[in-house]
Amino acid sequence: MFRSFTQAYQGLSRNPFAAFDCRILPFLFTWLWLGYIFFRPLIEFLFTGLLAPQHQEILLLDAIAILEVLVLWGLVIIYFRFPGYLIMLYPVIIFMGVIIALSVFLNLGGKASWKGRTLEKPTIRWI
Repeated sequence: MFRSFTQAYQGLSRNPFAAFDCRILPFLFTWLWLGYIFFRPLIEFLFTGLLAPQHQEILLLDAIAILEVLVLWGLVIIYFRFPGYLIMLYPVIIFMGVIIALSVFLNLGGKASWKGRTLEKPTIRWI
């Protein structure tokens, strides 16, 4: 479908903001919340383990949260029959999703393009 990262980014970046009917607050809330939910336990686990290993209860809670994320990804991977190794790539996959979602700023500025054409600037709503 796409032959390069740039083509994939341009092709996929048209969709996330449009999926929210060009509503800024629900879009931002959803993507910030997803980023927080998926990255906080991983980042906190790494930094707590390195900087404050004596806080075992925080490490345990973060490990449980990471395990829950891996189980959720595992269910999706099984359902869609994707390769099993993708379970461990969840931080990369979520990060790429957030990068693509940040294309909202291209849409808001009327600078989004697809196949060499500048896309029409969307009518924007806050809610």
